[in-house]
Amino acid sequence: MKKIIVFMLLPIIMICARPAFAQDSAASKPKVEGDAAILMDASTGIILYQKNIDKKEFPASITKVMTALVALEASEGDLSKRISFSRDAIFSLPYDSSSIAMNEGDSLSLEESLHGLLLASANEVANAMAESIGGTQEEFIDMMNSKAESLGAKNTHFINPNGLHDDNHYTSARDMALFMREAVKNPTFLELIATKYYDIPPTETQPLIRPLNNSNKMIQPGQYFNEFVIGGKTGYTDEAKHTLVNYAVKGDIKLITVVMHADKNQDYNDTNALLSYGFDSYRNSTLFDGSSLSESCYVIPDAENPDSSVAVPLRTSEVLQGMYPASITENSVDVEITLPEKIYAPVKEGDALGILSISYQGVPLGEIKLYAQRSVNPAEKVVPVWNEESAPIESTEAPSYVRGFSMGFAGEIFSSAVSSLTPLAVDPFYSIIAASVLTFITLVFLISSVIHFKRRDREKDLLRYINRDRKKVRI
Repeated sequence: MKKIIVFMLLPIIMICARPAFAQDSAASKPKVEGDAAILMDASTGIILYQKNIDKKEFPASITKVMTALVALEASEGDLSKRISFSRDAIFSLPYDSSSIAMNEGDSLSLEESLHGLLLASANEVANAMAESIGGTQEEFIDMMNSKAESLGAKNTHFINPNGLHDDNHYTSARDMALFMREAVKNPTFLELIATKYYDIPPTETQPLIRPLNNSNKMIQPGQYFNEFVIGGKTGYTDEAKHTLVNYAVKGDIKLITVVMHADKNQDYNDTNALLSYGFDSYRNSTLFDGSSLSESCYVIPDAENPDSSVAVPLRTSEVLQGMYPASITENSVDVEITLPEKIYAPVKEGDALGILSISYQGVPLGEIKLYAQRSVNPAEKVVPVWNEESAPIESTEAPSYVRGFSMGFAGEIFSSAVSSLTPLAVDPFYSIIAASVLTFITLVFLISSVIHFKRRDREKDLLRYINRDRKKVRI
């Protein structure tokens, strides 16, 4: 009895304990102090962590990720292109803004300019690149906004190529992650953000070499160094506070982090927390096992009779497996089967008839082909597709060879079974199955009847014997 009581109480105990497990899971998520943040899988675009990811924020100099991306694409990989520095590119900026002290009349190659842009966050370099590549800064800014829109940005509007504050110059953590994800596909961009030190050579007006240090503390030796960070971009203005975007790789796992509107150095703490959480969350998971698939489609043997079709089972032995975040499981993914609107015979066993698509958060994870498990020839006899709307009223009536059967309880079951199997009898293969099933039901019914009658006779004999003994006692 005690074991039974414990067994009955076990589900209640598990339900009561569930909130505690949920709290432990929530506690494992990173604590992020920045106003907005995102952790994105760079390979798939899947979001692993989010905080105010669609809130419009001032980006400051992480704007230059888009500036570099547009410049690289517009130059078509020609890093020798000369970037000229006009008076407006230099003197339109506040005197205390980030700079590598270029003079009017100087020029740099695009490669040198990109180092000044991404390592030292030089604002006059951003302006000069915009003028040289776009024709004017305004045209280049239009290119930036068009690129942002093409990448799916919903909360971004650029006013300048450098990130200096403007109330109408904004983006979001999600949009910024999309820009970074696109930028890291470019090998040149990856080399640039991973560079720790670089020397700007002498120019037309300056004979000295200007050494540059990458301002990203996560790739420099020190307190915030992270061995998995390839590189990124920093930003700061009084209005935007500290902003930071980074790209990190550990084995086959590639992550992008964005932190916006954070206090000094808190952007680095937040980023390290996000990366630690992200890398620890991956598991080798099976998201789909084809051996469990049970689907079918319908093939039309006769093009002149498209309303009739033959059922064809679909199978696959493929498996979707790999390193995925723990939140992505076989039960959390979306599975969609795509089949042609109409499939006409001939179909051979093993023909690919459909595609099974697996996605998560709207992000495609993989596709698996579905193969026919039987052949259908154009001359094959058609199996009608039965449903409640199309089936004729008389189809529910028992066939002639069972109408005379006694309609007791067992008889009703027998008749219903025959009626349900009648449509399958059109095909010879299914006729054999139907006959076998009916034979089995008949045998079961007959055996049950015999057992019932024998049991009833035995009970009568027993009652007769008991009554006889009672009469003897009375006498």
